[in-house]
Amino acid sequence: MGSRVAGELVTVDEVVSKGVDRLRSRWRTAWATRLLLALAALVAGAPAFAQSATIASTSPTTLNQATLRNITLNVNLSSGTTYNASGVTTSHFTLNTTIPGLTVDGLWVNAGRTSASVFVRWNGSDFNAAATISVTVAAAATTHSAALTTGTVAVGLARWVVTSTKNVALTEGGTGSYTVRLESPPTGTVTVAVTSDHEDAVTVDTDATPATRTLTFTTGNWNNPQTVTLRAVADNTDTVDEVALVTNVATGGGYASSTGANRTVRVTVADDDARSGVDYDTDDDGLIEIWSLAQLA
Repeated sequence: MGSRVAGELVTVDEVVSKGVDRLRSRWRTAWATRLLLALAALVAGAPAFAQSATIASTSPTTLNQATLRNITLNVNLSSGTTYNASGVTTSHFTLNTTIPGLTVDGLWVNAGRTSASVFVRWNGSDFNAAATISVTVAAAATTHSAALTTGTVAVGLARWVVTSTKNVALTEGGTGSYTVRLESPPTGTVTVAVTSDHEDAVTVDTDATPATRTLTFTTGNWNNPQTVTLRAVADNTDTVDEVALVTNVATGGGYASSTGANRTVRVTVADDDARSGVDYDTDDDGLIEIWSLAQLA
């Protein structure tokens, strides 16, 4: 509207129209101000994107006492964080676990520096309960400002038979022994059948009373070694050394389908019968010597 002359009358409609326009303008300004303030508060209060590390995969896929000897943990970093271009060492990776004898033995960081293969070695120390492993990556190893800890991976118990030795040497007519126990607690009674594949050379019995060819383990004595006695048969018919394979096969208590439920002990038997043979002329008398072990004894 243009300017008015002093004293000119203003209609009611004009007054109302101007008031409404001003109110609308003020409402728009207030609404916009509130919206901007709300957005600013939202942005200011929003947490920063959480950086993390995860064990993306393991090799082998299933971890237990039977597969734990040498494993690989692939530790990935979340988007926005990478491993440093240089200076990353095995000392930057800490294993969090109750399993004894686990150490970080090697390391490989991929070209994009988003993943690291952590090579872990186990020294075979016993553990008798299922466990977990997680990895803490030191802040010095990544572009993030703090250490990052992964979630856990599960490590199960192996169902396998443990023998005190894999090889026994006997002399014909002699005796020897080894012991057997279970690696981890069974779910019930376990029977280990002990069998020689060459009973003409080696016979077996256990320390049970009376002597049998089986061992029985329970949830209470599973880790107590039991003795298997070996006897080398005297044949007196030949002079040949012999070999027998003695198997120890577990069934029951969760062991029947296990990869380590069968353990074999190799028994060698040295024959003690006299042997004869022919040698070259050892004393330069022009004659070929004939000898026997009995003569050399």
